Amino acid sequence: MTDPLDAVVAPFAPTTRSQRDDALSPDSSAPAEWSGAPGTERRQGSTGPAVESLLALIVAIALALLVRTFVLQAYSIPSASMEDTLTTGDQVLVNQLSYAVGGISRGDVVVFDRPDDAPGDIPDLIKRVVGVGGDTIEGRDGHLWVNGLRLEEPYLSADEMTTDFGPTRIPVGHVFVMGDNREESYDSRFFGTIDADTIRGRAVVTYWPPSRWRGL
Repeated sequence: MTDPLDAVVAPFAPTTRSQRDDALSPDSSAPAEWSGAPGTERRQGSTGPAVESLLALIVAIALALLVRTFVLQAYSIPSASMEDTLTTGDQVLVNQLSYAVGGISRGDVVVFDRPDDAPGDIPDLIKRVVGVGGDTIEGRDGHLWVNGLRLEEPYLSADEMTTDFGPTRIPVGHVFVMGDNREESYDSRFFGTIDADTIRGRAVVTYWPPSRWRGL
């Protein structure tokens, strides 16, 4: 008769050393382990340096195009109307987002759509804002006067004179623009105030030629 304990308890049998070694040895069918430098892991399908460099170049070009399209735009100065601040042929960078987060101020150099009644076929003009919405501006005694006070204009050459005009009340949402070279500038004295919505952006720096590098 079979002892009932034999059905639930396996008989104990001591193992030999060779059997223990077999149990601890690696399975020859298992994949080989990574044997690289400590602290590193094997990467599956990693790209080579050439591919990574190409991807970095593509990303850089894409970012540059985005910045050029939506943030900074280069413009060339076509005339002498902004001398001595800007001369013909100067290249400037215009921040197209300047007024998305802030208001227009007197003294800003701005690029705007050419008014319909302005002569020439250049699509954009560049001038300096000298009056903003709500101001009353006039030219008198060779100087600009805003709200009854003489406007300090350190950007003008010492002998620059402003012809008499006005007084003119600037509507809200508009600005009055003039060139720094008052005798050679066709500006708001002739075509009137401009709608602030027609301003493309604020000129922030002259970058070319290198000898003319300066902030605006």
